[in-house]
Amino acid sequence: MVVEMENKVEIRQKMLEKLKNMDKEEKERRNARIREKLFSYDRFKKANVIMSYVSKSYEVDTWEIIKRSLEMGKKVAVPFILKEERLIFPALILDPGELTPGPFGVYQPPPDNLRQLNLNQIEIILVPGLAFDNQGNRLGHGQGYFDRFLKKIPRNIHTVGLAYEFQVLNALPFSPEDIPVSTLIYG
Repeated sequence: MVVEMENKVEIRQKMLEKLKNMDKEEKERRNARIREKLFSYDRFKKANVIMSYVSKSYEVDTWEIIKRSLEMGKKVAVPFILKEERLIFPALILDPGELTPGPFGVYQPPPDNLRQLNLNQIEIILVPGLAFDNQGNRLGHGQGYFDRFLKKIPRNIHTVGLAYEFQVLNALPFSPEDIPVSTLIYG
């Protein structure tokens, strides 16, 4: 188990370095490819209510996905972080412009304007990760927020990991607390 944790730390460090050093033009090309794949993905096209993580500068860009999803008439929820409780819950947004910096520098709705969403209404969740493997296992930042959240969601909700091609490895170390995604979309 200790070996796995060291492996996770090493993988996180290497992926963060690669992500932060990505060429801007290459990153935008890959983001466009990922958006194209996602928007043509049948489950996504049929979904009326989605939840998406709000990307940090080095992650697969979800700002444009959120904006276009709203334009398509979809209801969009993003995570609201309860730092003390180490939890997240889905909060509906009407415009990405309403998001403000929250814990860990993650943008979220302001606490005085929360529109909480029942988990049963969500059809697809876009899940962040520093690395994924071909079996859908994911490696996050190590805080466990998304894994704790994914444990609570109904089984019928489809989870989609978004990644750049180099973030998809043959295998990742994982533990029973780690929740895999249903599908991976990468570019």
